[in-house]
Order: sequence, then structure tokens, then C-alpha cells
Amino acid sequence: MGHLDGLARRPWMVLHHLLLPHTEFAYNKAPSKIIRISPCKVVHGNDPLVPLNLVPIPLGQRPSVDADQRVEEIKRPHECARERIKRANSTYSPQANKHRKKKVFQPGDVV
Repeated sequence: MGHLDGLARRPWMVLHHLLLPHTEFAYNKAPSKIIRISPCKVVHGNDPLVPLNLVPIPLGQRPSVDADQRVEEIKRPHECARERIKRANSTYSPQANKHRKKKVFQPGDVV
């Protein structure tokens, strides 16, 4: 019966390979709960295009062609994400560390 195991898994593998790109795209486009912007926007400075984005982008919202200005446009989401992550960590850490005991080790202790 062992040779049938691979046959039973094959449809799932095909489905997995078909859905994985869509799942990855959806994850990268969805805003994170903590930073409130998408991972793609943090990394690239803008969200990936979808068919609805084929409408021309207004001039004020287009990415800059000037390298220095583009660097600043990409840095803004990084700084925003960093601040929001710090704020979230400062609110989560007291709850997470509530039952943690501080361990102090002395020289010569066997750990």
C-alpha cells in the first residue's frame, strides 16, 4: 500500500504549487496589524500592482525618478515601521515577561 501514498499526495502538491504564488502575493500586499503597512511597501516603497492599479497614478503619488528623493521615500516606511514595532514591543513585553523570573548566575555556576 506504500506506493499509493505518493499518488494520494500528488493532487495536494499540484494544488499547493498553484496556490502558493497567490498566497505569497496576498501576504505581501496585506497591511500588517502592527505596522499598518504591507511588507512589500516597507521593502520596496510601494505596494505591488494589481489590475485595479492600471489606472494612471496621479503625479503627486508616483515614485520619484531622482535617486536621492527615492531613497528618502523608501526610508519613510522603514522609520514608520520601526517606530510602530518599538511601540508594540513596549506594550507586549510587560505582559510577556510578567511571569518570568530573573536568573542571576555567579562565576563557577554549572549551567
